[in-house]
Amino acid sequence: MSYPATTVRPVTEHQELHRTSIDRVEQLVVTELDGRPHVVIAGAWQTSVWLWDPSGPGDRPDELPLRGAASYTIAQLATAQLDGRPVVVTGGDRHDASETDTGDMGGNVRVWDLASGTMLGQPLTGHWAGIWSLATAVVDGRPVAVSGGEDGQVIAWDLARGEQLWAEGMHSDGICGLTTARVDGRPTAVSGGHDSTIHQWDLADGWKPGEIATDADAAIRAVAVTRLDGRDVVVSTGDDSEISLWDLASREAVGDPLSGHEDRIFAMAVGVLGGRPVAVTGSEDTTARVWDLASGEQLGAPLRHGSTVQSVAITEIDGRTVAVTSEQAGHVRVWALGD
Repeated sequence: MSYPATTVRPVTEHQELHRTSIDRVEQLVVTELDGRPHVVIAGAWQTSVWLWDPSGPGDRPDELPLRGAASYTIAQLATAQLDGRPVVVTGGDRHDASETDTGDMGGNVRVWDLASGTMLGQPLTGHWAGIWSLATAVVDGRPVAVSGGEDGQVIAWDLARGEQLWAEGMHSDGICGLTTARVDGRPTAVSGGHDSTIHQWDLADGWKPGEIATDADAAIRAVAVTRLDGRDVVVSTGDDSEISLWDLASREAVGDPLSGHEDRIFAMAVGVLGGRPVAVTGSEDTTARVWDLASGEQLGAPLRHGSTVQSVAITEIDGRTVAVTSEQAGHVRVWALGD
């Protein structure tokens, strides 16, 4: 898909549609349940997740205790489909212990039934420190998770078999940014680390097609993949407070970095708004911002919060493109993007 380099349609103030809260949000993801988008929320230092239907009748999320997680701290969150049922995939912090574990060091990946909160299978072990990033994909018809660790490892997991597929340690520091996409028809993972490098991985076998050296001395905290002018582009951001675009084929920068945030950027999601590729970023400056990736322009005013914006997602609710954001203080908000 190609996006013409024309002046973008003016975007009015983004409108906050819904809000809920729990005690300090750590992560959120959006998944479809019963044909409707639901927000899955993980709280800091808690052993439950919360399910929230933003357009449902209530404004309070439903708590789902995770069984067998008495000492388990959720550091990362993703969702998948396993044997026809929705599951939540979690990654633990470096002091990762539960009633079923024998050790207390190294983040583990766990899979939970999203209806009952029951853990499916055993913890998936391989990291020797905390899990800093987590994503899921489908590879050859099977659900796969990929985790990025404080230990610099990227590990892929077959969720149906409960087995490790491959592990690679090309990063020299922890991995905060991780995403999955299809590139040239192949399931692909892209990782970004505190070492300021970006790596691309073939999810089927762990083959690494290439590396992007960003020439920046700042941690990368979020990465995403989108299509821009007919090419696959990696979008990266982090401690330099800017958003950079990289051609995945040539490994070269695409245009100049986008600037506007006044502090570190912790979260990012990409999507399409009005037929054009956009990114939504969340920052320590207590704002989320919407960017037209083709023109490099910020769209509309910042989405203002009361504390650091920890997580961002883009989805569609009732035919409208919306952003879902969470902040450190515990509020989760849904914003209509544009008019």
